[in-house]
Amino acid sequence: MKVDVIKSLFLGNEVRTLSWVRIPILTKLSVMVAGFQRYTLRRFVGVVTFIRAFWLSFSGH
Repeated sequence: MKVDVIKSLFLGNEVRTLSWVRIPILTKLSVMVAGFQRYTLRRFVGVVTFIRAFWLSFSGH
């Protein structure tokens, strides 16, 4: 059964089903990527702010 599904995906026999399945997966993926980028950006900014504050307090002494 899996082989038939893969075959139909590669041969493009069921284009309607493929597009119907692929579009939600793509939107989910893009949402995940966007959330991951936002998360990493926020984390990076937090780390930089922490290092800067630590360096300021360290060099202040």
